Amino acid sequence: MKNTNIAKKNNAMPIIHVVILFLICSQIAVSQNNTQSIPDEIISALNRGDCERLASKFDKSISLTVNTQTGVYSAVEAKKILTDFFIINAVENFKIVHQGGSEQSCFVIGTLKTANGSFRIYLLMRGKPLVIQQILIGKEQRESL
Repeated sequence: MKNTNIAKKNNAMPIIHVVILFLICSQIAVSQNNTQSIPDEIISALNRGDCERLASKFDKSISLTVNTQTGVYSAVEAKKILTDFFIINAVENFKIVHQGGSEQSCFVIGTLKTANGSFRIYLLMRGKPLVIQQILIGKEQRESL
């Protein structure tokens, strides 16, 4: 009689492990679904050099670096700086290199191909709703072969 009780307990252990594993995997899947990503309209705006669309998603102030010009600017000042950049550097396309996010923020790193060469862009959005808080734009340096 005792042996059957032990056998039943041993058979229950793998079921408990499967249930625990399922719960852990479910939690990981839920937490991954809560991550933010850069909205398609922002990617599209970068692809077209659409400063109006980008500026509509600026926070009240934004950390902005364009080549060697860097600072924290009001949304209006940042829009002017980016507008000037896009006038001088007509955009051909934007390609995402990497992007990621969490529940609170998201970022994208990409290559902006322009008539004057390629630029590396880093864009950070935070908050609810998501707003652009940081943009870094720098000329891409190519190594000579």
